[in-house]
Amino acid sequence: MPYGILQRARFRKNRGAQDVVAGLPRAGDSRLSKLIAGHEALATTLHDAIETAGKAGDEVSAGMLIDRLEWHEKELWMMKASRS
Repeated sequence: MPYGILQRARFRKNRGAQDVVAGLPRAGDSRLSKLIAGHEALATTLHDAIETAGKAGDEVSAGMLIDRLEWHEKELWMMKASRS
């Protein structure tokens, strides 16, 4: 049995499934709301920076910023989906 699976099995046995679930952040948790707000603020800033880089003709920076924006938007989508 792989090490990770064995460790999880021991963890479940020792704590019980209800204790594990109780320790997870809830969907309405304020920490999740703060994370979402932070990612939304970063996404807005990145949109502005991409526009500025594009106007300046700096395609390399714009491309880098677009890659970063995609990551933040994906994280936002996952966090918002977990909240529902």
